Amino acid sequence: MSVIRLYDGKANRIKLGDDMNILSFDTTLNRCSVAVLTDDQVLAHRFEALQRGHAEALMPMVSAALDDAGLAFPDINLVAVTTGPGTFTGQRVGLSAARGFGVAQSLPVQGVGSLPAIALAARQDGCETDILVVLDARRGQYYVQNFAAEQSICLSGTAPLAIETAELAKYLPAGPCTIVGTGVTMVQEMSDLDKDHISFSTSGPEADAIAVARLARDIVACDGMPEEPPAPLYLRAPDAKLPGGKSLP
Repeated sequence: MSVIRLYDGKANRIKLGDDMNILSFDTTLNRCSVAVLTDDQVLAHRFEALQRGHAEALMPMVSAALDDAGLAFPDINLVAVTTGPGTFTGQRVGLSAARGFGVAQSLPVQGVGSLPAIALAARQDGCETDILVVLDARRGQYYVQNFAAEQSICLSGTAPLAIETAELAKYLPAGPCTIVGTGVTMVQEMSDLDKDHISFSTSGPEADAIAVARLARDIVACDGMPEEPPAPLYLRAPDAKLPGGKSLP
C-alpha cells in the first residue's frame, strides 16, 4: 500500500496515492533511533545508545536522517513514534517531538506501542513461534505482551501489562514461544520457570525506528491515516513524585 498526503491542517483529510515516506523515531528506553522509509525501503537509519539526553539528541538525528535520505519535511507523508511503555521522560520526548512535527508541518502522526515494535522486529528476523515481549520495568516489575504466531503483529497481541516478577509464569504461552526484550536475561536466570518450550532472543531488545515505521505502515493499511495525535501509554504511575507524594501528570 502507498499513500500521499493531502492534509489541510483542520479536517486532517488524507488521500491514498503513490508513495509513502515515513519519518519514525523511538526514545522510550535507553537509546534513541530515527529512520526514514519509503514504503518498505530503508532510506536512512540513525541510532545512539543513551541513558539520558534524548531531547538533545533527537532533533539533530532527525535532521541527519532526512539529509541521509535526501528528503525534507515537505516530502514526508507520515510521522511514526512509539507511545510506550518505557521511561516517562523518554516517552514524553518522542511524543512531544512528533506532535510538534505534526502541527508545524501539517503531518499525520501514528503512534505505535514499543512492545509491538519489538515483536515485529523479532518476526521479521525469522521468529515463527508465539512471541512474549518482556521489558525490565524496574522496581521488581516487567512490561509484558503476548503475540500469536498465526496473526500479524498489528492485529494480534494481548493487552500490555505491568506485572510483578512472581506473575511472569502465568503469562507464558502454553506452546513454543520466543521471549524478546530487555528482560530476557532476567527470565533466563529464573530457576522456577519451565523453559523447555521457550527460546530466548537477545537481538533487538528495544524498539527501533525501522520496526516503528513498518508497524505504523501496517496500522495505516488496516485503519487508515490517524486523525488525532497519539497519547502516551503508561502502565503504571511514574517513579518521580511531586511534593506531597502526588504523581507527575
